[in-house]
Amino acid sequence: ALAGAIVEVASGESYPDYLRAHVFAAAGMKDSSPNNAPDPGARLVTPYTHLGPQGPVADWQVAPADLGSPAGGAISTAADLVRFAAALASGKLVSSAMFREMTTARGNAPWGGGYGLAMEIDDVDGQTVVGHGGGFPGVSTHLYLLPGTPYSLVVLSNQDPPADAYASTRLLALLAEKVRRDR
Repeated sequence: ALAGAIVEVASGESYPDYLRAHVFAAAGMKDSSPNNAPDPGARLVTPYTHLGPQGPVADWQVAPADLGSPAGGAISTAADLVRFAAALASGKLVSSAMFREMTTARGNAPWGGGYGLAMEIDDVDGQTVVGHGGGFPGVSTHLYLLPGTPYSLVVLSNQDPPADAYASTRLLALLAEKVRRDR
């Protein structure tokens, strides 16, 4: 919330408007929204959660719509997140120096990897992997970038966390193996 307030004061724009103009548009993300209420006609899956009183329900039946904030709640597609990863790594969204700062470990994280500026940093079979994930009832996601390679990995699940973790571990190992073979 504090980061969003700083963005609003510094830019003179609301946080959602800032995201639309300076992140989504700059990265070419046409199917993303700063809140979790999709535009009519959006081609998105329905997230399901087991937190409903009667078993699995759509997450908007449990949580109110329009929760987007600096802490999360935006919606996107796998293709848009790949565009975001490319824009982030190429200097379109932050400078190369800032990206290096973001992907430099500042200490050890509880899971055994490192943590940079808003980035998890891990070693997968000798390949550095950076990224960030998120989750909410009915939504489990992760975006990984493999610096120095043309690869990124997006894992989206319309199930409760940690659904993304099950696919992430194996897919990252396969991708790290491909990078090693390509070198």
